[in-house]
Amino acid sequence: MAETLVLYTREGCHLCLEAGRLAASVGASVESVDITTEIGLLERYRLTIPVLRNPGRDREINWPFGTDEIADLLGRDA
Repeated sequence: MAETLVLYTREGCHLCLEAGRLAASVGASVESVDITTEIGLLERYRLTIPVLRNPGRDREINWPFGTDEIADLLGRDA
């Protein structure tokens, strides 16, 4: 089963859209989470979105990142 990455985002974030496209381009399944829905998420990620998190590996990467970094986050060879 493919791992699902969490994309921390907010409405109107063009970089977040790009991050989602990059993740999809390497075949990653992505669940978007709007950081404005929880104060804890907003405080943690306000200045760093987009952030991709792999909960299964307890790792995350902050923007800017590319397909190589996403593949590494998934534990794949780039």
